Amino acid sequence: MNEMVATEHQAAKRGSRFAVHTAPELFRRARHVARRIDIIPTLMEDLDSHRPGPRRVLSWEAWFTVMLLSVMHSGGAVHMTKAQQVVDGLTFDQRRQLGLEGADLNYGQIESGLEVLVQAMEERVNTETGEVYAPRLRLTAGDIGNSIIQATLPSELPFYGECAIDSTDYESDAARRSRASLNAVDASADDESPEKTVDTPVAVTDGRVSRTSVRRTRGGRIVTFPQRRADGRLQHSLDPDATDGYRSGKQMNHKDIFNGYDNHIACATSGDSGHALPALALGMELTSAGSNKAAAGLALIDRVSTYLKTRGDVLTSVCVDRGYSMAAHENWAQHLIERGISQHHDLGASEKRLEPADRPGIIFLDGHPFVANMPKRLRELRRPGLNATSEEKAEQARNYNERWAYAFSTNGPPTRNGAQRYRGPVHGKKVRCPNHPESMRWDPRKPLTNCTPGQPCACAATLTVKADDKRARHRQPELYGTEKWLKRYGARNLIESFNASLKNHHMRLQRHSTRVFGLSKNTILLGFILAATNMAILLSRYEYDPAKPETLPAPGTQLEPLAQRAPTGSNARHPKSPPPANGPPPPIPGEQPWSDIN
Repeated sequence: MNEMVATEHQAAKRGSRFAVHTAPELFRRARHVARRIDIIPTLMEDLDSHRPGPRRVLSWEAWFTVMLLSVMHSGGAVHMTKAQQVVDGLTFDQRRQLGLEGADLNYGQIESGLEVLVQAMEERVNTETGEVYAPRLRLTAGDIGNSIIQATLPSELPFYGECAIDSTDYESDAARRSRASLNAVDASADDESPEKTVDTPVAVTDGRVSRTSVRRTRGGRIVTFPQRRADGRLQHSLDPDATDGYRSGKQMNHKDIFNGYDNHIACATSGDSGHALPALALGMELTSAGSNKAAAGLALIDRVSTYLKTRGDVLTSVCVDRGYSMAAHENWAQHLIERGISQHHDLGASEKRLEPADRPGIIFLDGHPFVANMPKRLRELRRPGLNATSEEKAEQARNYNERWAYAFSTNGPPTRNGAQRYRGPVHGKKVRCPNHPESMRWDPRKPLTNCTPGQPCACAATLTVKADDKRARHRQPELYGTEKWLKRYGARNLIESFNASLKNHHMRLQRHSTRVFGLSKNTILLGFILAATNMAILLSRYEYDPAKPETLPAPGTQLEPLAQRAPTGSNARHPKSPPPANGPPPPIPGEQPWSDIN
């Protein structure tokens, strides 16, 4: 009798105007990804095997499926209310496949999936004995979010040993209650005020402007903002992990300060293979905004490397922007060298370009050793600015190519401890030197150094740069500024392409895309959004559709992208609007075009 009532209730919900109906092909795509999430056995073992009471009505596989469907329906937002509407709109066959026959799910049961995950990652304290218990779950929020993303990547997808990394801003759902620029930051988290106001009057103390905001929470406790976090940074909202970060101006928007998170994302690139690859996310690392980029980037690299090892691939190089490469050598470049990973990056205008070496006759230019007896005009080279023409960029690249002849060549790959051995340009037969008579018999078109005959020079010298040497900070496989370097560094645009897909073309990631507080919850939910973005790109650029198994490539066959596709999504080009009704009519082909009448 109860099952009959539940079935009638489900039918009533499906007929509701709030229910979201899922097409069969959409359901099969989400189901395919949910089955590939490799952490589900761990969740079942850690959270369900010793769980008292009846079994979980909404299994973990079903929960992941429902959450993915909610993102795919909303186009870039993951809300529990949407997930509830998706469940209400499932057909009887779809419910049967998810194990929800006869189950009347409510909002709390769907939301509890996220709450259980987050609470299981936290340590528990016995209030009576003070004993601290380890988290029930062996996974972190980053493990869960990245597992969701990587479940979308087919095993037939090629990988060429390189990825690009960049961070994008994500503003917290919480409202800002204070600003660092207007606070002397002497408010304590335990400071309580009997008054309930939005903004208190501004006061000046020691020449600094102080302004506080008082907020009453659900429990009746009054909280004053800003608060100092354990790491010394300021909290300006009810979101305990959201902090201030810098957001650069893009798409006609001004640069500003936002309160939220930095989402570091990695995309596979084609390396030096010459293949064109659509942008697909390999992983992500979410941190509080304004946190150390180098630490987040290294954590992301480790996550991607671990995932690639399961595929039998190895990460050998990364393309990064100056937000990572300008970090201190011991915080970024040295760790990459120790991991056996090279980097491709640009140099900032404030970075030191010319450094002396320990041996006479050798100088370091843009992180690479050169012979000192080279033309002076090639020492002070700078890359063209943003407004430079293509001809100016090509001309400067030719200058960098000319400087390549005077550069030391690498003598094999770095050693296990990261030391790189170099040898002079004479060994590579790149230049002619008066102090080496055999070189003067080479092709006269090879450049001639400025060495004085009889005086010592370094054209045939050898040099070793260790991993902890700060001059290894800008070590790159290709010589900076050359055409080869431009080609390899240009692969970093692929991560910008993915960010555009994430925020404009395929999804609409923006503030309020998630309506939760805390780093762990946002990490998991953003994992669903990035996974849905990958699924949309795979469908549009590879025609990879798990809903049609007959169209999938045979096992062992490499997945190749389509040659060319028209713009997709809401950001596709639209025809220009016609002239206003009160304006002149459009010219007829073949007749005189419009002209101004004086």
